[in-house]
Amino acid sequence: MPSYFTALLYLLATAAVPPTTATDASALIETCNTMMPPAADRDPRALPNSSGASPYRVTTLDYNGRPITEYNIADRKPIKVIISGPKFEVFQVQARSLLQPHMRVGQFVPPLPRDSQFLDCDGRPGSSVIHKRRIQRRHPYFFWRPPENNVGPIIFLATVGRSKRTFFTKNRSSFLSPATKEIDVSDANCGNGFGCLRAGETDDCVFARSCKYSFKWKCYFDSVYVDVVEISASSSSFVGLAWAPNQAVICSRQGNNISVQNYYLNGKNQLLLHRTDAPTLLKSAYQNRTMLCRFERPVPSADGHPFFFLFGKLNSDGHPVHANKIKLPLARFCSSADLGIPFPWISYSATTSRQRSSTFTILSALLLSMVFVFISG
Repeated sequence: MPSYFTALLYLLATAAVPPTTATDASALIETCNTMMPPAADRDPRALPNSSGASPYRVTTLDYNGRPITEYNIADRKPIKVIISGPKFEVFQVQARSLLQPHMRVGQFVPPLPRDSQFLDCDGRPGSSVIHKRRIQRRHPYFFWRPPENNVGPIIFLATVGRSKRTFFTKNRSSFLSPATKEIDVSDANCGNGFGCLRAGETDDCVFARSCKYSFKWKCYFDSVYVDVVEISASSSSFVGLAWAPNQAVICSRQGNNISVQNYYLNGKNQLLLHRTDAPTLLKSAYQNRTMLCRFERPVPSADGHPFFFLFGKLNSDGHPVHANKIKLPLARFCSSADLGIPFPWISYSATTSRQRSSTFTILSALLLSMVFVFISG
């Protein structure tokens, strides 16, 4: 759709919408930051529901209705954003940057559900969508156009109010990353928003380019976004992390097929499949002997327990069975207590019955600068 036509539709949509019956413009702008329902649309005694899981979900689809985990800044095709769950009366939805969690990105565009309106947060047209009046609706959907520039991983956040007394904040979609044909993981923002780790045969290996293994992660609310890169000529292999003290998440590759799964690591360094709370695979690729395994999962809760780096080869059935295990210099996976501590280069040796002893050098960069991002209110 031509950009001038989209702009015309947006102007017509906003011009046709009278000021919300909920509150005045200044109060609406405050909701941009808090994502709380406007004061007129909630009981003064109401607090966000934190006693249990939200019944609402936020999902993302392409224009043909297929689930997606990437956005395209080249063609900027709109993405369909759906809030599903029980009937609700008020809502707000935004797209946020992981690197700068309070920054709204992209633009919501027409058409809109009839009970909705655009909210121009920080003077950015269409940076949020909010209810126009109290409604009784379920499964509304909106269209969001990606930004012109690469803003890194993003997420859609929604506040949904079932009534004046009951509303749920921090309903979120899966993470979305910029669409690329090549494996484009780099050390950008390592120690400045992202935690990073690399392992190689020499201490001058380049992150995600010549290092045997590279990890990059970002904690956001109660989830973590992880990139795992392995450079290997082997036909099958696995790599992952373990914590608390026997939980593990493993990326496995057999040929070009890549998967991610939770495992139980026993005292003999053997891996047993653990099917609960499976990670979500966001992107996988194998190009020029380089594997990318991008996934999200709940933040590891392992205070007081060490973290381990795991790697090895799959057995004849294509399963990771016995892991090489290296202790990492991480006290907590997502804690500001570790910020500002430059970890030294540390050499480890690992020996298994299936392969000769090899030495890896580990660098753990500064942990992420933002750990849990809570929306005030």
